[in-house]
Amino acid sequence: MVVLDGIVTGPTHCAYDNCYNLSNSKGGSLYDQHYHLLASQCLVRNCTNRNHQTDWNTFRKYSHHNVHDPPLPPNYFSPGCYYCVEMICTPCGVVIAWTKFAHSESTTNILNFLASVYPTQDSWPDYICIDKACQVLATTHTSWFIDYLCWTYCNPAPANNVAPNLVIVEYDSNGQPYGHWGFNTQVCKQLNTWLEDYQSIAKQMTPGNFNWFIHVMLFYHTKYTIKKQQKKQSNQETEDGDIGLDEDTETEEEEGSDEE
Repeated sequence: MVVLDGIVTGPTHCAYDNCYNLSNSKGGSLYDQHYHLLASQCLVRNCTNRNHQTDWNTFRKYSHHNVHDPPLPPNYFSPGCYYCVEMICTPCGVVIAWTKFAHSESTTNILNFLASVYPTQDSWPDYICIDKACQVLATTHTSWFIDYLCWTYCNPAPANNVAPNLVIVEYDSNGQPYGHWGFNTQVCKQLNTWLEDYQSIAKQMTPGNFNWFIHVMLFYHTKYTIKKQQKKQSNQETEDGDIGLDEDTETEEEEGSDEE
């Protein structure tokens, strides 16, 4: 299983259409190429008379409050911003891959991201956990029976034993059995909570610096998670070994007592 989710954060980028570069993250709204292209033009879109000094003054007055009063016409006054960082993780917390979505966490973006990470059918995981699974499935299928498909293939806890790896049986304090999810499906949200502490720093970075920062942080998190899992496994093996030795010792003592 892999878990997929996004955190709404990202660096600023050039305000010009479809340009995701930015040389100066502190105050600049345009990449160098587009800054020179628009240097002699009004920064209000589709304007030819450069008669928007009032709008510019309004922007400067209210922009630090994230409030515009009155509403401004479409412009290049401020840089754009990536919508979110999307991640694919294993249930234990290891990060498999990440990317940035510029405008939205759309189902098409999600499918393209998955296809880039798992390019062949053999490479696909057995289960993909995502909070909008039915919407993603609807994007891949043109069918009147989408509700049936969603119920069949997007149920994270089927009770009819069709997916025994998803639901395991555990017992309460009274010895009564109950179904329990076999995987941590909240792992991405838990990771997002950790990353949220760095949002104020990350949003001030250029795209290149942001990419480096996020990659290093996720790499560090993954290394830490793997080390923690290895330590847990080592401790478990040690405990199992100790139990075996104790049992052998007790058996030998019992045999010695019988002989006496």
